[in-house]
Amino acid sequence: MNITQIFGILNRAVADLEREVPPENEVSFAAGDVYDFFKALNKVIATAETSILIIDPYLDESVFDHYLNSRNKNVHVRLLVKEKAERLIPPKEKYIKQFGAVLEIR
Repeated sequence: MNITQIFGILNRAVADLEREVPPENEVSFAAGDVYDFFKALNKVIATAETSILIIDPYLDESVFDHYLNSRNKNVHVRLLVKEKAERLIPPKEKYIKQFGAVLEIR
């Protein structure tokens, strides 16, 4: 399976989910609303029951503080990155040491 096929599958999955989400749960943010975005995202992450998949080609080590601080302890996290994934290895090892094998990076 190549990257184009993976993105095609992901886009179809997102479209399917968007059809299922009630309109009252839709949220949009203006350019520069960084704090509001992270606040809302942490609420979403806190509601995850089994797993979280974050896809961001330019994800950096701030993911551990900004995204994963509200993760429930039994929720498994998968991070899909493209650029400089090796910089996530040291914080990943520390995260796993503290929270267990709940994190995977590809």
